[in-house]
Amino acid sequence: MSILKIPTARVFEPLLRSGRYKGAFGGRGSGKSHFFGELLVETCQAERGTLAVCIREAQRTLAQSSKRLIESKIASLGIGSGFKLFADKIETPGDGIIIFRGMQAHCGQRLQLRLMRALETRARRNGWHSIVSDTTDNIASANNFIRAGYRLYQPQAPWAWPHTLYWRKTMG
Repeated sequence: MSILKIPTARVFEPLLRSGRYKGAFGGRGSGKSHFFGELLVETCQAERGTLAVCIREAQRTLAQSSKRLIESKIASLGIGSGFKLFADKIETPGDGIIIFRGMQAHCGQRLQLRLMRALETRARRNGWHSIVSDTTDNIASANNFIRAGYRLYQPQAPWAWPHTLYWRKTMG
């Protein structure tokens, strides 16, 4: 087995530490999917038998998933021989598997709320004043923001679609 040496942007370095839940937020084009895609491929290569699920908030079909990105990371890192690509999943070295799901299918399990709580814990620890996020065309996600105590917010420089809702929670 070879050791992969993948350069990591400084902003993502805290996500290299061990943790049960990992999440990142930011605007389109901030590199989140590419970072997590490379991290997942590296983990699957190093830890045989890794079981993973890739969850996207707005995924309704596999075409909207991160599957194609993960496949391109496998190819660009030159480790395709250990992975088997299927229409709906990727088998990884050592009988592992990566599956792809949209958050809408799992909204009853409160995954988004757990991720929000983990982010809020980190924000408090780092001394942040507030958290700002957004949601577009996703009623279940908007309801989760309300349940978690977020309030509608109008940023000075909106970064998403004209009909996007922005949410803010002040850390107390």
